[in-house]
Amino acid sequence: ADSYFIKTDSDFNEMVQTIKGYGGEKESKDRCVRVIMLHDPRKSRDMEILETDRLIPLNQEFPNIEVTGGLASSTCRESRVLSTNKDGELVFGKGGLACLSLVTKDEALQERGPMPITYASVARVSGPIGPTYKVAEVQDDDVILTLQEVDEQAKPKGEAVAAGDVLMYIADNFLSYQLSLGVSELENPNPSQLASFGICGRSGKGFGVAPEDGVSKVEVGYTVRFMDQRGGDDLKHEVHSQLKWTQKWLGEHPGFGNRMVDEDGRGETRSVVRGGLLFTCTGRGQRMYGKPNVDSEAFKSAFPTSRGICGFFCNGEIGPTHLGSCRTQTHGFTSVYTLFEGF
Repeated sequence: ADSYFIKTDSDFNEMVQTIKGYGGEKESKDRCVRVIMLHDPRKSRDMEILETDRLIPLNQEFPNIEVTGGLASSTCRESRVLSTNKDGELVFGKGGLACLSLVTKDEALQERGPMPITYASVARVSGPIGPTYKVAEVQDDDVILTLQEVDEQAKPKGEAVAAGDVLMYIADNFLSYQLSLGVSELENPNPSQLASFGICGRSGKGFGVAPEDGVSKVEVGYTVRFMDQRGGDDLKHEVHSQLKWTQKWLGEHPGFGNRMVDEDGRGETRSVVRGGLLFTCTGRGQRMYGKPNVDSEAFKSAFPTSRGICGFFCNGEIGPTHLGSCRTQTHGFTSVYTLFEGF
């Protein structure tokens, strides 16, 4: 682990080279790199730089990277971010990034492969509405022409229909606030595995789409769910369900602390999460749920044997575009959880 204060391209490049230096003979694409960022933006241009000059280059340099964090919610002119330099001295930075890199040592890579040190889960403000569909026909990767409704086993129901007609049906019968689109190449994705797309209006018999992360695509055969913003009890149910599902998903996939444990007397193999960080939007909390501590209680419910969670309210959250993606972006109205593997 190393910490950095980053304000210039030179600072950023130094961090990248330091991380690469831990790899030994291991290629960057095979590394499990984790970076936690605390950003202190002073103007809108700072946020643009975070995306174009920091997050995207990190994704390109380390394809398996996971970046989480948050943007300071304070507008105080005297606010600072705290980090340490190479000599272990405290550095109080102004208007930049405090970063912590977590990289598996070369010896550990040889023993067990590129196992992650942390795992991110992003709880969004939206949830699925209406039936599940498969993409039947597209045009130029950004217009969905026809959709095929499918059942819970992803089997077709009836004929494919014009996507524009489906859009109007969803808007008339299910929409309550703001419509977006969730897309996945998986057959039965959890809502948290859906890449988020904006809907750009009708286009002939279909409708246009634009990926929130700027890179995700829509292809024939992909799963589509229409998404609507949630609030109150509905959103509380969504965040509890997502973390419960994340706990189950981690236990079924090797590589994140999965081993024999005997904390409950049954000696089962499951994922061990010892604690976490929570970066949550200032728009969440009591004003969104109508009660405090919902996001932190969801973590405690999903991971009861953890040592706890800490974090802060943000004016923008940094995390994966969706569950299972190594693409990173800044989010709004989300809660980004950084789950730490138990040792």
